[in-house]
Amino acid sequence: MYREPLNNLQIIEYLKRTKEDTTIEEHRMALDASIRVFEKEKPEITLEQMQELFDFLRGKLPDSMSIVKKNMPILRDDQAFSIIWYIQEHLGRLPDKFELCHECKQIYDTDCGGIAVDFLRDAKEMGYNCTRKDRGHTFCSDCR
Repeated sequence: MYREPLNNLQIIEYLKRTKEDTTIEEHRMALDASIRVFEKEKPEITLEQMQELFDFLRGKLPDSMSIVKKNMPILRDDQAFSIIWYIQEHLGRLPDKFELCHECKQIYDTDCGGIAVDFLRDAKEMGYNCTRKDRGHTFCSDCR
């Protein structure tokens, strides 16, 4: 009987030990367990870490770090967030729940509020104070 291994190495060892008569279902279960273990091992990225990455891309280095000045990126807010967006959307390495507030230029967690203004009527019905110039932008809860 198959039992769920504790980590990826144990899963690999399990698959090496399986006999030819192992069913496809048993292999599927092992693969599913591997995926669950991988997801548990993937670190959660915090809002503070995302803001730190954004600040780094804009040329602000955390006090605990040092880098040769000529190697330091200094991007505009929109350029810096475009890099984060690419890593979120195309590479899938950063959570897609972080956005850049168009007004205060801070990163915010969409799970905790904020709005993407696509349709003014919808935004206003949800209680946000938005105008035509806000269309196509995102805002944190503090700014709208």
